[in-house]
Amino acid sequence: MEENNVKSRIFHFMEYKGLSQSKFEKAVGLSNGYLNNLRHSPSTDKTSMILEAFPEINRVWLLSGVGPMLVDDEVKNKELPLIPQSAMAGALAGESSSWKAYDCEHYVIPEFANSDFLIRVSGDSMMPDFQPGDVLACRRVPLDRLWFQWGKAYIVDTRQGPLVKKIMPSDKDGCIKIVSANPNYPPFDLEVDEINGVALVEGFIRR
Repeated sequence: MEENNVKSRIFHFMEYKGLSQSKFEKAVGLSNGYLNNLRHSPSTDKTSMILEAFPEINRVWLLSGVGPMLVDDEVKNKELPLIPQSAMAGALAGESSSWKAYDCEHYVIPEFANSDFLIRVSGDSMMPDFQPGDVLACRRVPLDRLWFQWGKAYIVDTRQGPLVKKIMPSDKDGCIKIVSANPNYPPFDLEVDEINGVALVEGFIRR
């Protein structure tokens, strides 16, 4: 087993909690022996089940190995602002000039305690992954330390406005490929220098 993968971190958490594999799987609602057959990272719904059963797990740590394993109470109770679409660009840059935090609705979502803000999806370009009305939990990515997890969904602020898209490598130097989940929207290349702000989509809430 590789040391730095989600499966190994799950077993590390189980050891910390003193849980057997069967007790962990039962608590989460996984089938008996699920972890034995896990070859890659759990699906999004299985990850959500794990974090719902054990909200003390740091989501970022579980998925990437970055940060502490556990979320402390102060962070778990962190209120996330639901940013209006019109202020998305400012939220990506960490600026509040186009929106006021006290004008936003705020939500406490322990599973996304490491996120910076929430924003609602509009349009159908990311269907079926995200549907109009879904609320995305997003974490800003500093531009001076920018690197992408290929295939992950990001909000990218461009000259034409912010986009919610998957990011893939491009054949063109200095570019990334912007990919929609909806096949009716063809992918295109974007120069990295044209990016004004970036946030990683860490999860979503569907009503």
